[in-house]
Amino acid sequence: MGTAQAVVLAWDDEDLVASHALIDALTLGVPVVASAFPHAVELGPTGAVTLWRPGSRRALEGALPGVLTRPLLRTAMRHAARQAARPHTPAAVRDRLSQLAVDAPRGHW
Repeated sequence: MGTAQAVVLAWDDEDLVASHALIDALTLGVPVVASAFPHAVELGPTGAVTLWRPGSRRALEGALPGVLTRPLLRTAMRHAARQAARPHTPAAVRDRLSQLAVDAPRGHW
């Protein structure tokens, strides 16, 4: 995945694999073209993800070539992907959970 020009993710309501693949792609700095599922929409404003309307082949056909044919866009998306992935790395999640444990009132753990 790390050498891919982009990753295309389609999602249905029962598919959690797309969310994991999204984080994997971001961690590797790979631009993502994703159907508008919740996690992708949340990360859309970062610039790392280009969204397309779920179930719309035309929307995908419109989104993908823009990413594949514009090297400067891909470079910007790669940088944005690495930035967006930082809070989702195992170390970052561990640190947040550790801080929650420290901050939690006694007797609530």
